[in-house]
Amino acid sequence: MTRWTILALTTVISCAALAAEGVTPRPSFDAADTNHDGRVSLEEFQSSMQKFLEKRAAEGGRARLRSPEQRTKGIQRVFARLDSNGDGTLDATEWEAGVKRAEKKAAERDWDGKR
Repeated sequence: MTRWTILALTTVISCAALAAEGVTPRPSFDAADTNHDGRVSLEEFQSSMQKFLEKRAAEGGRARLRSPEQRTKGIQRVFARLDSNGDGTLDATEWEAGVKRAEKKAAERDWDGKR
C-alpha cells in the first residue's frame, strides 16, 4: 500500500481512534454520504477527501501529492479499492471493511512509518 493510499484512507479511518474505544465508524460514513441515500458515491468520496486534505494542510500536514491531477487519481484509486463489489458506490459495509484494513496496516507500521 502506497503512502498516498494510506493518507487517502485516513479519511475513511478518521474514526479509527474512536473505533478503538468501541465507537462505530458510522458517523464518518454518514458525514461523507451527503445526499443521505445510504451509499457514498465517487463524487461524495472525492469531496470528503478534499475537505480532509485541506484540513490536514491547514494543520501543518504535508501533502503527499503535489498536483490536483495526482490527488484526483489517488482518490479514485482508493475509492476503486474500497468498492469491493464494483457498483460505483460505497456502502457502510465496504466503508467499515476499509476502516478495518487501514487499521491493520497502521498497526503493522513502526512509529517511523516503516514496516
